Amino acid sequence: MLPESEILNVFAVSAFDEYYLPSINRNTFEKLDSKSLFDKHFKSSFAMEDTLHIIIGLDSGLLANYVMENKPAEGSHFIFVEIDEVFKLLNIDIPSEQNHVQVCHFSELEGLLSDSRLSVFLAKRQYCIHRSLAAAGDYLLHYSLLGTQVDKLVDDIVYQESIGFSQKVFIREQLRNICENRFQAKVFSGRFDNMTAIVVAGGPSLDETIGWIKDNQSKLIIFAVSRVAGKLSEAGIVPHIIVSVDPEDFSFEVNRGMLALAGKSIFVNSYHVSSRLLSQWQGLTLYMGSRLPWSQVLDGDNIQTMGPTVTNSAVHLAINLGFKKVLLTGSDFCFSAEGFTHSKGSLETSLGPNLGFIGEWVTTYAGHKAETAVQLKLAAESLANDVAQHPQVSVCNLSKNATKIDKIPYCEHTSIVLEDCHLTPADFHQMVEAIYLNQSTEDDFYQVLNQTTTANDTFNWLVAQTQQALLALQKVKSEVHSTSLADVSTQVDSIEAEINHRYSDFSKLIKFYGYLEFSAFLSTKTQQDWDEEHMLQMSLSYYQAFHDIAKDLAAQTASAISRINNRINERKANVSLCDLAKTWRADYQPGRVHIWQKYHAKPLEKLSPPETAMFTELEAEFHQQFIRQPQVYIDVVKNQSASKKVLEKILHLVHHKHVEGLAYLSRNLLPLTQHDDDAKYLYSLSSANQLFLENKPSEALQAIQQYKGKHDEHYLKLTLQLSLTLAKLDLASDTLQKLIEYSDLYLPFYAQVLRLQGHLNQAVNIYLDYLEKYPSDVTTWLKLGMFMVDVNQIDSAFTAFSNALNADPNNQVAQDYIHQIEQACQNAE
Repeated sequence: MLPESEILNVFAVSAFDEYYLPSINRNTFEKLDSKSLFDKHFKSSFAMEDTLHIIIGLDSGLLANYVMENKPAEGSHFIFVEIDEVFKLLNIDIPSEQNHVQVCHFSELEGLLSDSRLSVFLAKRQYCIHRSLAAAGDYLLHYSLLGTQVDKLVDDIVYQESIGFSQKVFIREQLRNICENRFQAKVFSGRFDNMTAIVVAGGPSLDETIGWIKDNQSKLIIFAVSRVAGKLSEAGIVPHIIVSVDPEDFSFEVNRGMLALAGKSIFVNSYHVSSRLLSQWQGLTLYMGSRLPWSQVLDGDNIQTMGPTVTNSAVHLAINLGFKKVLLTGSDFCFSAEGFTHSKGSLETSLGPNLGFIGEWVTTYAGHKAETAVQLKLAAESLANDVAQHPQVSVCNLSKNATKIDKIPYCEHTSIVLEDCHLTPADFHQMVEAIYLNQSTEDDFYQVLNQTTTANDTFNWLVAQTQQALLALQKVKSEVHSTSLADVSTQVDSIEAEINHRYSDFSKLIKFYGYLEFSAFLSTKTQQDWDEEHMLQMSLSYYQAFHDIAKDLAAQTASAISRINNRINERKANVSLCDLAKTWRADYQPGRVHIWQKYHAKPLEKLSPPETAMFTELEAEFHQQFIRQPQVYIDVVKNQSASKKVLEKILHLVHHKHVEGLAYLSRNLLPLTQHDDDAKYLYSLSSANQLFLENKPSEALQAIQQYKGKHDEHYLKLTLQLSLTLAKLDLASDTLQKLIEYSDLYLPFYAQVLRLQGHLNQAVNIYLDYLEKYPSDVTTWLKLGMFMVDVNQIDSAFTAFSNALNADPNNQVAQDYIHQIEQACQNAE
């Protein structure tokens, strides 16, 4: 009864003389012309400069026309992704001058986005994903599934790009942290052989063990990931070590609870941790990785950061400090059965369960299926690899609801036997403090100042050398007939040789830092196809990237020099607080005023009036950071649980017949139905589809009919499917009467149900009304013709099959029926 495809080869012409597919756009373009509609929905978004717009659906081709008819914003690019069925129906022709517009099948999208020109947009997060009006309408399963596929593909690519291109963020933060990264994490390696470490992460399972940790903290060396340090402190637990690795600026807001532990715990950070967090920490720190980006000599044997999550780094740190037994809690690497990603009291949990996210499914230690993000799945795999390389270390997870990881068994925490470790957080704090006292801070700062100044001089020299190479190559390009590439190759080769001989470490750093820019130098041609012009362009691209990145790093090291001098001046008695504050404010680090106060032990009453005012301002700015919410991060989390996203997830799970996933959604939507009307609808839709897939159509129909709110097309279509499955023709007829308000395309199915009910004349009239409006619908002409044959209305049948042939002259079914009718008439004569 229901169509195999909802996309029909039937066009309509609107009152504004615009052709569209009613199966795609319903009646969207009947009340208002497409330009007016698109202006309302897309004009402001499409006006954004330097943005990649990925658009799901063409709106019968009208949206692509709209983009091409308007002058594009500078640096913008548009990719339309359309479902295969629509491609067959539209004549898509993009003029060559419209090179900022592309149209593709989903299978082609990944290839397009891998182009270096477009990958820049993704690497810089300068992209938007839009739904066409048809896709945003949420009435076609095709577009819901396509939207889900596009979202997931882009998320995965952006994540991979962030791995490939995030070195810029890492190195910039490394340079900003150059004064704070003073003591290596390796200094205590080998001192913990007979002790048990526990790595406390922020997953939901932490709530199951936090009481046990408090009771046993004298027997454990506690490694807390930074986001849970505050929660542990509130519970009366003082971690020995707090670990953080995230370079993103919002890391401060997420982790600021740890700052209260500055005098009690040691902060062990990655070299690239958020400088705003590290620089305002008022306690002792150790760093993992390398202090200087251009040299590994000083830190080659230091404990390295292990990605992709802070939990990976914390476990890696514990193993390399010499612990032979490491326990994990809150290290779930998946969502909880209630849809939460973090423990109680976290920002994420306060925003509600994450029900709209479409991830991957893993098996827990308890043998259940749980959903997870690709980043967490990769983190679990990375942890398994790390543990496998250290067979002498026993690592176990205290949560049976965590992702099951190879080489890491589940352990019931109440059965673990522990002994006192005789190393309190205060003892450990004293051990680290002793290291601080044994090294002159001023000597260290001047040493790193000299190294950074030398690096700055080197980058400036590289800028000058690559500028010479560019000028020589540009002369070849502008004077092709008088100067050849061979004429300047000796000069350019000499520059390259000197760079590699004198500054190979800096050259490697430039190419690592500028991976994105240097990717433009790579050629897709095979070497035998390289002509002189192509080689010239490759050389120009290479030296332009080298020049630009050297210039960038020269600026970064100049900024680092300024910051080092500021740190030196912080300790001088005769330097004005107002002068120091300029750098702190530029770096968003007002909390350094408290560190400055500790250096000088200066009571407020001894400050000059301007300094007193500045102190008050800086202190207020510092505390403002504790109030401010990371709104961009909050919006991302909230968006994943928006009703629209949950609906898309339900449709995705139904398409893949994922009964467990629907049961998970139904279970977690049920508590929300008490106060959320959207949740009531989504719960009914999810539970009904779950029951239908479990071959329980009667129960499914009861579930969908429990919802008494406004009925949308998805609700009605499922009701129709269930009523037909259960042969409830009256319900099917009533449902179709409501569905035809959404689209004329339900009329033929309404006619079929009427026919089954015995309302033959009404069925014929419905068919004829529909075909008068859509005379090119061959399938419906054929259905009407066969209906007429069944009721022995041969003339009407002949007319119907003839009309089918008018719409499709090669239609074999219509030809066969007409031939049979003509033969029957001849035989009757």
